[in-house]
Amino acid sequence: MSTGETTEPGSGRIGRTPELPWVEKYRPRNLKDVVGVDTRKAQLLAFLKKFPAKRGAVLIGPPGVGKTTLAYAVARDQGCDIIEMNASDARSSEDIKRKISETVRSRSITDFLGMTKNKIILIDEVDGISGTEDKGGIATLVDIIKKTDYPVLLTCNEWLSKLRPIYDECEMIRFEGVGKDAIAIVLKRILENEGYTDLVPNAAVKTIAENAGGDFRSGINDLQSLVRGLVQKRKAGGSNAAAGAKAMLGNLQPTRDEFITVQRGIGKALGSAAIKDVKEILDKIDMPDVSSTYEWDKIMQYLLQNYTKITHDVDILDKGNDFFVLADAMLGYVRQTQDWSIFGYVIDFISSAVATINIAAGKKSFSGKVDAPAFRAFREGSPEAMIGRIGQTIDAPDEEIKRELLPVLKEMLRTGTGSFKEDFIDWLGLEPEDKRKVTSWLKK
Repeated sequence: MSTGETTEPGSGRIGRTPELPWVEKYRPRNLKDVVGVDTRKAQLLAFLKKFPAKRGAVLIGPPGVGKTTLAYAVARDQGCDIIEMNASDARSSEDIKRKISETVRSRSITDFLGMTKNKIILIDEVDGISGTEDKGGIATLVDIIKKTDYPVLLTCNEWLSKLRPIYDECEMIRFEGVGKDAIAIVLKRILENEGYTDLVPNAAVKTIAENAGGDFRSGINDLQSLVRGLVQKRKAGGSNAAAGAKAMLGNLQPTRDEFITVQRGIGKALGSAAIKDVKEILDKIDMPDVSSTYEWDKIMQYLLQNYTKITHDVDILDKGNDFFVLADAMLGYVRQTQDWSIFGYVIDFISSAVATINIAAGKKSFSGKVDAPAFRAFREGSPEAMIGRIGQTIDAPDEEIKRELLPVLKEMLRTGTGSFKEDFIDWLGLEPEDKRKVTSWLKK
């Protein structure tokens, strides 16, 4: 369970890096670290070994039982890159086709260095696909599974009759709530690593494991909340850990109920001019898997979709853009390496971006409507994403584009007429609101 970081016992501070939610810090990176789902491990490994006898596998079970975590751990042990998308965000069958096409053709850093990896496609929340395009979207997913060159893993929380065509094409791997003993083992490992074994009595660990209801995330979140409270009590002069733990355990359920929706959380965050406040709000957003880079990528997309509503002043927005670029780069590194020890910086950079814009704009509240993010052609001011988008358009290797085309193209955009820039935007298929991104990139 070790992350390679040092912890000062009793302090609750992790080295000199920002404090991480423990569900992120202790997310298993390898199969040996995944506990409580041994049968599912064996089933998933057998599916991959037999591929392409079956080209897809559905991981079905309640939230928090480790479906996505197991997928990433298996991919890491097998030396594969994960290509992840969320089915519930797809507005149509065309969205699904485009997203899968773009991600399958995207190149990881290992590809760039000539160490091409195999890939596993992960489609999360397939039961969340919604709207009038349900039928077309499901048919599209079935078609992708039938024709894929890579194993496809799909996660869902419950069995739904509308998904039967997908189930018929896939291996079914069923997850149940994790046993309380397995949860207790993980909680004790965390306490040992953090140096809090003397602070939290075994009886409290047992109670948390029982109350988790088979959900690892709930158990770990409750443990961290309890430790924070007991640390504060100790600082205030309290010494009876058992009594303090018993009193605080009763307050954990109301804390869980404080979670807020993504839309409400983004609105509150965009109205905050203090980094600390933004971080606290983001921490309260209810996400299916807080330890998934996809979830945090979605938070970034929501912010990028809506932050221009704070102000239309491009100079002020640019003050926050640098932080968004840093957050995106750091998140990409975490996604590739699954090294969650640096994830605290992602949250710091995101929070700094929002707070900086609000301070510069003199805003203390946000009253605009929070729109769901559209699929982005490329990220704010990112040459790498620009290269990827051009590569998808002209089907050329990234290295060639970077070496031969990009310098020429950048100079043409810088010195050419306005009509050339408009033609370029049309060529890449960008939305009108993405024009600012081209301008931002040219400044780099």
